Amino acid sequence: MSLTPVVACPVTHSYGLICGVLAALQRGIAPQVITNLNPRSILARLRAVPEHLLYASPTLVSLLIRMLPENQRLHSVMLSGAPLPAPVLDQLRNRCLRVCQQYGCSEAGCVALSPDVTEPGQLGLPLSHVSVQAGGSPGQPDEILITVKATGQRIHSRDLGYFDQQGQLHFLARSDDTINVAGINVYPGAVEDVFLGYPGIREAVAFKQPDTFAGERVCLRFVADSEIDTDQLRQWSRGQLSPHQVPSLIEQVESISRLPNGKVSRRLLTESLSDKDQWEVPA
Repeated sequence: MSLTPVVACPVTHSYGLICGVLAALQRGIAPQVITNLNPRSILARLRAVPEHLLYASPTLVSLLIRMLPENQRLHSVMLSGAPLPAPVLDQLRNRCLRVCQQYGCSEAGCVALSPDVTEPGQLGLPLSHVSVQAGGSPGQPDEILITVKATGQRIHSRDLGYFDQQGQLHFLARSDDTINVAGINVYPGAVEDVFLGYPGIREAVAFKQPDTFAGERVCLRFVADSEIDTDQLRQWSRGQLSPHQVPSLIEQVESISRLPNGKVSRRLLTESLSDKDQWEVPA
């Protein structure tokens, strides 16, 4: 592969360092490391390097796609971390030549790689230096367990995933983020993908809240271009989701808080609901 890596993520992290920098040097190509993460500056750099392979977080890639001029396309994008929501992945695939996904951890580096992502959560085939265990189907996921062959080190990822019939690994959710509604697992990404398909909604995050009767309930915060009636939105979602997936609590906000690495902490969102009186629970 002769593409020039453009690394728009921290090289102190295994993703930027191992996948972006060291892999490029191994191929004899000098990577371009971006320290100015202003989206316009990144787009200008990508225009200057037409045959690029962009390494960036899903959050940054989503922002770049929204700002990408109509006459500009990206060449290739390498994702890592939480999978892009289905609507965003579709937008990205329409605006670039190829979408790749790597999956890994600091202890083992890159664990699995997909050179052509066609659906959310598709992590690709495990690499030869590790053995990976996971569930056998979407309906029977299990924790992704990684064993480094050279040392025998066994790594508990705390990610739920499964292998398809082609041997590709798929991610469903972090085990801590899975919402157990009356004994039925709800994966946040499946809920978010539905709400992101509603006109005007730009961001959506599903998370859990303890419930006296069901054990846990689904909550949702979203960002939209204009004000949306949450009662009408909930009613609409009942036609798109199974009953146990429909959020009991829905709130429109101006922005969704993120950690310094750009990721959303669903745990912190759960903890933020300390004042239950602010929520109206539908009958």
